[in-house]
Amino acid sequence: MCPNGCEITEDLNGGMCGKGPAYVQNEILSPRRTLTSSVKVTDGVIPLVSVRTTETIPKDKLREAMAILAKMTVKAPVSLGQIIAADFMETGVQLIATKSVDQIRVEIKSTDQMSLE
Repeated sequence: MCPNGCEITEDLNGGMCGKGPAYVQNEILSPRRTLTSSVKVTDGVIPLVSVRTTETIPKDKLREAMAILAKMTVKAPVSLGQIIAADFMETGVQLIATKSVDQIRVEIKSTDQMSLE
């Protein structure tokens, strides 16, 4: 079955738009997925930033990719669309931030007092 819900037969016939047979063939021979997750942020107003790959990566590399992301950190500030990893897992695919995270500002009021904003 293609993502649009069209029935594709075993001989790869069917589908309304013509893209279904190619999708099914790719799904059988080399399944790929866009990875979406989050990465830890240091000195950020929030502890995580959401990320995604700009292209699909092989489905069989998703667990390895998640293990890499679990160890990864990025320093705030982080901008929407910022490249977090230029060649993520040596796939030629970029890992980008899908939101912005501001840096924590520390304001020193006196030598004894500090406040976080």
